[in-house]
Amino acid sequence: RTKLEEAIDYVGLMIKNLKDKRTGLEKSIEDESVDIKNLKEKLIKVGQYIEEEKLGIKTLQQKRSQVEREADDVAAIIGNLREKLLSIDHIVNEEGNKIAKYKETRPKSESSLT
Repeated sequence: RTKLEEAIDYVGLMIKNLKDKRTGLEKSIEDESVDIKNLKEKLIKVGQYIEEEKLGIKTLQQKRSQVEREADDVAAIIGNLREKLLSIDHIVNEEGNKIAKYKETRPKSESSLT
C-alpha cells in the first residue's frame, strides 16, 4: 500500500510538473505572440513610411523635371534674345559703316557747314 501511495504521489508530482511546464510554455508563447504583434505593427509602420518616402521622392523628381524644363525654356529664350541682339548689333555696325562712308564721300565744304 505504501508503494501505491508513493506511486500516486509520484504521478501527482509528475502531473503538477507537467502543468507547471505547460503554464510556463503558455506564458512564453503569449510573450512571443505579444512581441511578434509589436514587431508586426512596427514593420507595418516602416512599410507605410517607406511608401510615403517613395511618394515624396516621386514628387521631388516631378518638381526637378519641371525645373529642368523651365531652365531649358529660359536657355532657349536667352539664345533667341542673343541672336536678336547680334542681329541688331550687326545692323548698327552696318549703319555706322554707311554713315562713315557717307561722311567720307561728302564734299569738304558740306562737312564744314555742320
